[in-house]
Amino acid sequence: MKLTIALTGCATIAPELERCCRELGLPTTLYAARPACLFEGARRETRELVARAGAERDALLIAFGQCCGEFEVEGAGVVAASRCTEMLLGAGTHSWITEQGVLPLPPPYFDAWLNDPKARPEVERVLTSSAAAIGLGAIAAIDQAERESDPRGIAEIERICGRPSRRLFTGLGHLRENLREAAEAAGLSAGMAPAEPIPATALGPGDDCLAVVEEAQTGRQMAVDTIAAGLSRGLTCVWVTDDPASAPIADRLGGEARESGQLQVIGPEALLAETNAAGEPQFLVANWIERATEALTAGGSGLCLIHGGGWGEAAGLSSDYLLAYASRLSAACSRWPILSLCACAPGAVEPSVWEELRRTHPLVSEAGVARVSPRFVRSEEYLGAESLLQTLGHQPTTFTCADVQPLISALADGELDGPAAVALAHHAQSCARCGGLLRQHRETKQSLSALRVAVEGIADELWARVSARLHE
Repeated sequence: MKLTIALTGCATIAPELERCCRELGLPTTLYAARPACLFEGARRETRELVARAGAERDALLIAFGQCCGEFEVEGAGVVAASRCTEMLLGAGTHSWITEQGVLPLPPPYFDAWLNDPKARPEVERVLTSSAAAIGLGAIAAIDQAERESDPRGIAEIERICGRPSRRLFTGLGHLRENLREAAEAAGLSAGMAPAEPIPATALGPGDDCLAVVEEAQTGRQMAVDTIAAGLSRGLTCVWVTDDPASAPIADRLGGEARESGQLQVIGPEALLAETNAAGEPQFLVANWIERATEALTAGGSGLCLIHGGGWGEAAGLSSDYLLAYASRLSAACSRWPILSLCACAPGAVEPSVWEELRRTHPLVSEAGVARVSPRFVRSEEYLGAESLLQTLGHQPTTFTCADVQPLISALADGELDGPAAVALAHHAQSCARCGGLLRQHRETKQSLSALRVAVEGIADELWARVSARLHE
């Protein structure tokens, strides 16, 4: 029997649900309720819809919407329940936004909610007197590049709740990877059906793409197009490259953005020195998460990160470092408002490294068209126990020097994991004293390792001489 996934969810993101499954190559039947995330009236009909979907398809059921978390569906496979806004923004971004007293709203607002005579009173109640309205400072309208904005609906919601609004542009990477993970939990995999390509213009925060480029000019043009789109959507853009042509191109592309700090061009060596990340890929990833949240604080939509071709080689980084960094960065993109595009020429690295790179990026772009990579392996599996970003929230545990120094040895030896390890690494990155101790410990360890090898060699030579004498 051909397995079919039954999707049920809030009607406001039905197009996104269907599209992500087509891009993943997952055969689906969509059961969409009317908007159910905010109000009581949709609970009964959503419950009936879930039961019907579960009865008709036995492979997998994925339920979206805040109220869906209450449902227990027997015999329907896996139920993944979450807020649709969290699926669009990523868990880290969603947590950060709500911590700031901002209510994220999925599209479309006016047609789906306010024109429905039954829904409108409930929308007004939620926005003015519900628990969700307590401490509400602003609303955030979530938009995708290919969705039309809804200024009329936003204006009406602003009027009802008396709060200002902001727009948050995102891609579908967060939603797509949540669907892929839920499907894999049921024994299904991407590519069961022909997968649709993803237009480069549709990439946004949540997407992590490996771009296959054969020529420097191709990679340069791809970076320019991505930056231009990112700036138009309120993203802070960082171009990591040693290409001497990049600076004048960036000036022409966004001179004002460069002056304001929304667009930065930085060389690989300068980046590693600035972040103290030459020996620690997690330092670099922690830096990007911090930059993404700074962009949100400034009213933007997140971070657009472009790695120019050969950036790692230019900085003298090993293939092990680059692969660990790529995997950790992919995990960060899945939780935070980060769009990452890494350009690479297949002939520039060893074939084995190239194959591993394809396993660390959920999207691969060739000839300007991105597709979901069926070879992709999530960070927690690829790195084993070193899933440092899996449970990382906006505010990781903080440490003082007195806290960190007894743990320097364990951190250097890779014996720590979880958010505490990321927090320790972040402290060592920004603290000259603890960072120096960490480097000193590594240098001592390397010296001892070299000494042990030398001593073992001397001992082997000495024993060979003694043994020879004994046999004379």
